[in-house]
Amino acid sequence: MEHLLRHGLQPEDVQTIPAAAGGPKGLILGPLDRFIFGEWLPRSQQPVHLVGASIGAWRMATACLPDSRAAFERLEHDYIHQHYDPPPGRSRPTPRHVSERFGQTLQDFYGGQVAALLQHPRYCLHIITSRGRHVLAREHRL
Repeated sequence: MEHLLRHGLQPEDVQTIPAAAGGPKGLILGPLDRFIFGEWLPRSQQPVHLVGASIGAWRMATACLPDSRAAFERLEHDYIHQHYDPPPGRSRPTPRHVSERFGQTLQDFYGGQVAALLQHPRYCLHIITSRGRHVLAREHRL
């Protein structure tokens, strides 16, 4: 704490960046992500662990792309403009359909770059996942 009081937070002080799940709320951090990964953090050289779940995982994976500033802008655009048509006779798309389409969207976004993401020279990407079991495994409301 004394270090922070004397010097403020400097890029070289950062060892881990957590990124929580939160759905579309995670997009509000776009300008901050672009600043941190596009301008501020590149001023240092230490390894940094990026830890994320759900939208936080996609944000941290995006930080590992070669032009992260442009990639964050594309991630925001693609996330905001995603669209899922419901099947005939239904008012909403099924969870399975959304998962399949979103999986394809992620493949289109990161496809061919996964190895580079995982071998970034500075960033070590950690993705947190969970799977509901028993009553939590249900796709619909209780």
